[in-house]
Amino acid sequence: VSSTAGIGFDICWDPDRSEILISYAASSKGYVVAGTISGTTITLGTATELVSQYCLNTWIVYDTVSDKAVFFTYEYDFVVASSYILMARVLTTGATPTVGSPTNLDTSTHSKLAASIDTTNNLILTTYRAAFGDGYYPKTKVGTISGTTITFGSAHTHHQGKCDYLTNVYHPYADKMLAVYNIEQEGDGAFADFASPTTLSTNLTADNYIGIAAEAIADAASGSINISGHINTGQTSLAENDIYYV
Repeated sequence: VSSTAGIGFDICWDPDRSEILISYAASSKGYVVAGTISGTTITLGTATELVSQYCLNTWIVYDTVSDKAVFFTYEYDFVVASSYILMARVLTTGATPTVGSPTNLDTSTHSKLAASIDTTNNLILTTYRAAFGDGYYPKTKVGTISGTTITFGSAHTHHQGKCDYLTNVYHPYADKMLAVYNIEQEGDGAFADFASPTTLSTNLTADNYIGIAAEAIADAASGSINISGHINTGQTSLAENDIYYV
């Protein structure tokens, strides 16, 4: 695939052209190369350089609805973050691949990412590990492709704990995304949760919220509710490090 030392390999299938797309980083640059299979032989084309400098890792997925690939990289951003962050580019494949402008996935990200395609709603589901300032939490953003541009919605936090490994997959019959990740504070235990791709950033409404009262509230009176992500200090008789379900 590469005549120089390559890192950060990923691979996906382009069913529209019956090609395998391989992304990788080499000599701090980001590349994509297409391959075709005949029998037990794979023939690779000429690699296309998509990132010219400071690229350390890559991922790639193919969207069969828009007939385009999304090329993710962990690279240095000189414009916004002045640090290494995750970026995304829409890639039009074929004999002469073209690539759109880079989009920051998040200005506070780390080099852990998994992506899948929501074929029902035509969305790119991107689960990643936030950076130190964001607690290394596992998060997901939903991307929408328009032309050669990808736009991401707000981040959904799966768990408020440090994550080292993660992946995701889309279930088309249930129209749900399954995210799987470990949490260091929970003994590196594996966690999994389903989420609706279309409501990751808008799943809290006046009718579906759940929380714990911050204080005693009399019938018909108003008061504060601690929802997910907040700390409730009004509880007693709870054992330290135990998990309670409500």
